[in-house]
Amino acid sequence: MLLATVLASALFLCPLAGQKCPSTVGVFYVKHLIQKLQVTHCLCLPVPSDNCSTPCFQEGLSQMTNFSRGTDTNIYQVIKIVKSQQKKNCQAFSCGQPCNQTTDGNVLTFLTRLRETFQKENERSRNKNV
Repeated sequence: MLLATVLASALFLCPLAGQKCPSTVGVFYVKHLIQKLQVTHCLCLPVPSDNCSTPCFQEGLSQMTNFSRGTDTNIYQVIKIVKSQQKKNCQAFSCGQPCNQTTDGNVLTFLTRLRETFQKENERSRNKNV
């Protein structure tokens, strides 16, 4: 029920947002993945340490998809949101350089960094509206 409400809200607000970069739905899906996966998965994923995070997030999400054998649809939703943010040239997701992370992390570290990036993009979107 909550998921349906969030998705309906996102669909309603998307046309109003235009080329802005809100990431509320992304935060929602990542929080769900954190709750679901925090005690499992011993993957070593690329954690971006600079402003060029998109390639690292795409690489890490791809590894998570392969590890889960495609059974977790939330990962696919997050992948779609990251790609959407990249297409809109949202600041946090607009880099196209290779993943040059300096640290590796577990699933929880990786997802926490992704959630923080979505939250920063939300903050930028809100500040543009003021």
